[in-house]
Amino acid sequence: MAGRFLSLFKPIARFVPEIKAPERKVSFNEKLFWTAIVLILYFVMSEVPLYGIETRALGELSALRVIFASNRGSLMELGIGPIVTAGLILQLLVGSNMIEADMSNPEDRGLFTTASKVFSIILTGVQASAYIIGGM
Repeated sequence: MAGRFLSLFKPIARFVPEIKAPERKVSFNEKLFWTAIVLILYFVMSEVPLYGIETRALGELSALRVIFASNRGSLMELGIGPIVTAGLILQLLVGSNMIEADMSNPEDRGLFTTASKVFSIILTGVQASAYIIGGM
């Protein structure tokens, strides 16, 4: 049974996109093909500059760009940071029993995933606002 925190995401869950399990066995070559497509798309997005942002300037946090898989002044400025941070924070809260969730229960896992997606979107807005306010 979901705790009070995860129950807040029940009304939102139907609006959050979800990937269904494949109806057929996906071959290794097809998986490799789609992985390559996504990787190429990621690299292209990492090179497309945003208008009005200096891409060659080094910031104070330039060493962290490798960890967060981001590229200064590009469409991938925030990288995977918001997604990883949201998932990590929620997992720590569940692990410390601050959020009640039974990960063996499929309903709780689904609500946890929804909460992680919503929290990722919120963190993306917060981090983007911090970049704008900070003049990065």
